[in-house]
Formats: sequence, C-alpha cells, structure tokens
Amino acid sequence: MNTKQTLLHKSLMVCLLLAIAAFGGGEAQAAPITFNVSVSLPNNVVGTSGFLNLQFNPGGGDARPAMATVTNFSTTGGGTLAAAVERLGAVTGTLPGTVTLNNTGQLNDYFQGTQFGSGFSFNVTLSGLALDAPGNTTAGTAFALLLFRDANGATPLFAPLSANVPSGSLLRILINPNGSTTVLLDAAPTAGLGVSVTQQGATAVPEPATLALLGTGLIGVAAKVRRRRTQPGTDISL
Repeated sequence: MNTKQTLLHKSLMVCLLLAIAAFGGGEAQAAPITFNVSVSLPNNVVGTSGFLNLQFNPGGGDARPAMATVTNFSTTGGGTLAAAVERLGAVTGTLPGTVTLNNTGQLNDYFQGTQFGSGFSFNVTLSGLALDAPGNTTAGTAFALLLFRDANGATPLFAPLSANVPSGSLLRILINPNGSTTVLLDAAPTAGLGVSVTQQGATAVPEPATLALLGTGLIGVAAKVRRRRTQPGTDISL
C-alpha cells in the first residue's frame, strides 16, 4: 500500500469513527415530552381549603427510569399555596417553583396545602429511558394529579369516574411500557370542573379512565387512603 492509499485509508477510518460516535455510540435520545395542564374549578370549591398532590410512581419493578419536571405553576381567582410541603421518595423542589419527581422509588409524592381559587395550571415535562429506550418491560410509570379535602388524603375533592380510578385522582399521564403516553381523565363529570391537557407540538387526546386498557403494571398510583406519616425518604418543609 503506497503513501496515498495509506492516507486515504486513515481518513476513511477517522470518518467512520466520527460517524459511529455521532450516531451509533449510544442509545438514541428522544426529545422530552411536555404537557400543559389547565384546571378550572366549580364555584362551590373556590375559596375552600384542600390539598394538592403530585405523584410519579412506577407500575412495577422493571419500569424504565423516568423523570417528571413540573414548571410554570400558577393559580387564578385568588388561589394560594400553603408554605408547608411534604415530599416522599425521589422528589425535590417546591411549587410554584420547579418540582422534580423521579420514579426510582415505589412512592414518589409531593403534597401541599392550598386555598383553591378558580383554577390553576402548570407544565409537566416527561423524560428518561422510559421514553428514549423502553426496552423489553411490562411496567410503565404514571404521573398523577390528585386533589383532596383533608390532610390525610382520605377524602377526594371530586368523585372518581369509576371504581378503577385511584381515590382523589383528577388526571393521569401514563408512560406506557412501549414508550408511548396516554392521558386519562379520572374525575366524574362535575358542573364547573374543566380539565385541559395539551401536548406541546402535538394534540393530546384525553380519554376517560373507563375506556383505557389498565393492565397490571401499567399504572402506579398510591393506595386509596394516603396516610401522612414519616417514612424513609420523607422530607417535610415548613
């Protein structure tokens, strides 16, 4: 092989290595998915006190890693948030700032008192290997927005749509085992209650929970009665 051929061979090898590094050197990364959530509340709820609960829980032990980041939280019609916050599991941050929930624990829970105004809204961004590289798994992860009247999470603000719906759940955004997402509306139809979920860059089509295929391991929301108690990983801010 002469000098020119050697130089050409080396140049081709460098180009090949650069291409592998750029395209084949790791798992393909999908863009995070952001949903805008907007809730309007009935007149008989406005001015009352209650509790806002965010959860981001795996549906089984083989759920792929995922993260939910809540931003741009705001209230309308005089709503306010209490200073006291309870966090369980892999949760950081405080509303109305950024709150980050990871699905690394069985229960990843954010619980905060509020005086309800006419409504509230926020963005939630889902990211992680559960979306990028779902793999061969049977379990998904669920982001859930729940509303309660009491600090124990025993009395939901709205009646559930069906017996299959976790108590207190207003909506869930599921990361399915195949990496797709499904938006579920969980509260029974109530006069004055409005829930809008819009996916940035696409149209999210919420569906009633009774119409969804809720297989074992697909959803992960805490038990119906949420007892506030100190557990490993508990962080209570006052």
